[in-house]
Amino acid sequence: MDENTRLLRAIVRLLAVQIAAGETPGVGRERSQKVNIKLLASAGLPASEIADLLGTTPNTVSVSLAKMKRDRFGKKSRAAKSIKALPAPDPDGDGNIDDPD
Repeated sequence: MDENTRLLRAIVRLLAVQIAAGETPGVGRERSQKVNIKLLASAGLPASEIADLLGTTPNTVSVSLAKMKRDRFGKKSRAAKSIKALPAPDPDGDGNIDDPD
């Protein structure tokens, strides 16, 4: 790696630390880990670097990014897909929900 590349990577890392610490202009200091992950990922950092900056694991970052992607595209989770619809109530208890008598 040449000197310019090394310096650019150092600058990117410093900016990422500022973002994660909430030290960017116009952004509140208190942000959730999810928001920090989203910001750092949108800056192009890999999950391993994001995890290192936020003090978590790369798996946590990857799972968070996958959930954000799923939520963005409106896909249901496996748990939501496995829930079956409950049967309609039987108002008179005769086992026939179509007949009100």
